[in-house]
Amino acid sequence: MKLQTRFILLLLFIFLSVSGIVVLQRYFDVQRSQSLLTSELKSKKTLLGQDLASEGKTFEALQTDYSFWDSMVSLAKDNPKNLNANNLDFAHQNIDTALPTFGADIAWVYNTNGELVYSAKYTPEKQTPIAINTVPVSKPYFLSLDKNKYLHYYVQTTQGTMEIRSATLVPGNDPNHNDSASGYWIIGRLLGQDFISSIDDLTQSKNVLVDAAAAHEDSRTTDSVTFSAPLQDWDGKTVQYLSSTTKVTSIDDLNSLYKKELMVVGLLGLGLVIIISFTLWLIILKPLKMITDSVRNQDPRSIDKMATTKTQFGDLAATIQGFFEQKEELEKISKDMETVNKELQEKDSVKDDFISMLSHQLGTPLSAMEGFLTLIVQGFYGEANEKIMSAVQKTLTRTKNMKALVFDLLNVSRMNAGQFVIEASEVNMNSLVKDQVDELSVAANEKNITLTYHEPEAQIPMMQLDEAKTRQAVLNLVNNAIFYTPKDGVVDVFLSQANDEVEFKVIDTGIGVPEDAKDKLFTKFFRADNAKEQSPNGTGIGLYLVKRVVNDQNGRTIFSSEAGKGSIFGFRLPINANKKTDEPSGEEKKPETTTKVIVQVKTDEPVE
Repeated sequence: MKLQTRFILLLLFIFLSVSGIVVLQRYFDVQRSQSLLTSELKSKKTLLGQDLASEGKTFEALQTDYSFWDSMVSLAKDNPKNLNANNLDFAHQNIDTALPTFGADIAWVYNTNGELVYSAKYTPEKQTPIAINTVPVSKPYFLSLDKNKYLHYYVQTTQGTMEIRSATLVPGNDPNHNDSASGYWIIGRLLGQDFISSIDDLTQSKNVLVDAAAAHEDSRTTDSVTFSAPLQDWDGKTVQYLSSTTKVTSIDDLNSLYKKELMVVGLLGLGLVIIISFTLWLIILKPLKMITDSVRNQDPRSIDKMATTKTQFGDLAATIQGFFEQKEELEKISKDMETVNKELQEKDSVKDDFISMLSHQLGTPLSAMEGFLTLIVQGFYGEANEKIMSAVQKTLTRTKNMKALVFDLLNVSRMNAGQFVIEASEVNMNSLVKDQVDELSVAANEKNITLTYHEPEAQIPMMQLDEAKTRQAVLNLVNNAIFYTPKDGVVDVFLSQANDEVEFKVIDTGIGVPEDAKDKLFTKFFRADNAKEQSPNGTGIGLYLVKRVVNDQNGRTIFSSEAGKGSIFGFRLPINANKKTDEPSGEEKKPETTTKVIVQVKTDEPVE
């Protein structure tokens, strides 16, 4: 397929992808708009309840404030048929005048026998007077009022729906109505057009009082949400409904807008693809094809004319011509680089010798420092104060870390030099593993990690192994499991025999190994990203050493892991591990012969 055709197809693919994204976005916009309508219905219902309470705050104040006046109690206890002059004067000056102030239309005062003691009403101009017996009362009503202290409800009258608030009357020293009622205070107001207009303003919606037949169920259309709130009597019976309708943005309008936007985007995108395709052919694709053909055919003469132009492709053509002219010189440079590479290898060998010598020179004083510092911590030289002991502990930890680094470098250097060999002797594998688990139990306890050694069910026979190196391999794997397992985790160590092999395995609930790091985990100096985040100071040599020790004893490593859930590390060794056999061990072996190397290090840092 020609280069320009591929480029045009690429542009079309990009255009279609962008268009698909826009279509999906608009689809989800419509779905979100419909979801918003449902959410709007719920929020409007909540808002209506809040606004009903807010609108009636002034009316409610008359109900509560007057209910614990001593004068109101005195009025309620008076003779209903012959009121005391003082009580009558109080009623005229306070109750009669309070009605218009607090937005009430009618008020009643009853005694504890359920007898009407006093009533008052306020009738604005152009309004039919309200009948005094508008609100029915009964013994169950007063019992309910005694129990609840306050009642708020609605009744249906000949003049419309009336909101009623009532309260028990108590002395002024009992504002919380803890004592028995001394009488009853009832007020009412007609829900007229002023009330509806006030609710409309508060809710920003259209509201109307309707009966049960005209009440709306909760519903939503493309441009509005509608619901009805019941207005109930004191005994829970619905007397009327307040129907509310709110306008919202039309879904049809949104769909129409989205279709127009998609059409404009499609036309602009298609035109842009055509213009870009033609421009790219003239400016980029044609000269690029000429350069590609020149390189493929090893013929710089085909781009002689282009090389003289003052453009980026002209500079590229001139550079390619220069490349052909310098081909022989590059070959000469390649030979020189081979010579330099050999010299570098020789210098690398010198470096390894230097590291080996330096490790020996540093290892002895570091071991001495570690020994003396350990004696101080154990109190061999007497008790030290907390400040000194803290400094010694930190110094001991750093010394162990430095010692581990020195021995890691020494091991790598000896591996590179072919000086890492196996010295076999009889080893009790069960005792070896148990000793290492016991040694690391302190580190596990510091992190509250449950470290458990599951001893083999049957006795493991004595094995021919390099004890020091095998001990270091076991230590490395258990130490890594503890280090990379969070607090309160679990580390289980297993040793078992299967046929002619002994299997050692460590299972932890640690951070695990990412999928992309598994293939390189046992290579030299490699560390997974999540391990670096937890501890930047690791060397990446510990697991490499484990694999080398296991391979050189005709064994094979065990590994499986899932990031964030934990890992399984271990190895299998033949019972006659260091006796020559014709069977492959599962890993490539590289035996070497030289002096014995014994290194065992336990530090507070990972040895992976």
